[in-house]
Amino acid sequence: MKERFRFRLERLLDVRRAQERVAVRELDRARREMMESRERLDALILQERREVDQCRRWLGGAVEAARLRLAERYLDSLRRRISSARTGHRDLEALAERWRIHRTEAAARVRVLERLRERRRNEWRVETERRERRALDEAAARRAGRP
Repeated sequence: MKERFRFRLERLLDVRRAQERVAVRELDRARREMMESRERLDALILQERREVDQCRRWLGGAVEAARLRLAERYLDSLRRRISSARTGHRDLEALAERWRIHRTEAAARVRVLERLRERRRNEWRVETERRERRALDEAAARRAGRP
C-alpha cells in the first residue's frame, strides 16, 4: 500500500488561506465604500457649484436680501457637508490601504507555506522512490540468492 503525502502545516496553510480570503473580501468592500464615498463627495461639489452659479446670476439682477442670506446659509451647510465627506473619504482611503497591505502580507504568508509544502512534497517523493528502489533491489537480491 502506497503511503500518502502529509504536510504537517496543512491546517496552518488553511488558516492562512482563510485570512487571505478575508483580507481580499474586506479590501473589496473598502474599495466599494471608497468609490461610493467619492461619488457622494462629487455630487456635493457639483451641487455647491450649481448653487454658487445661481447666486452669481442673482447678484447680476435684483434679488431679495433674505433670499441671498438663505442661499448663503445653504452654501455654508453644503461646504460643511463637503468637508465632512472629504474627511470620511480620506478615512476610507486609509482603511483601503491598510486592507491592501494586510492582503499583500496574507498572500505572502500563504505563498511561503505553499512553497514549503511543495519542497516537502518533492523531498517525500524522492524519499519514497528511494525506499521503493531499495525494496525492489532487496527483493531482486533475495530471488538471486544474495543476502
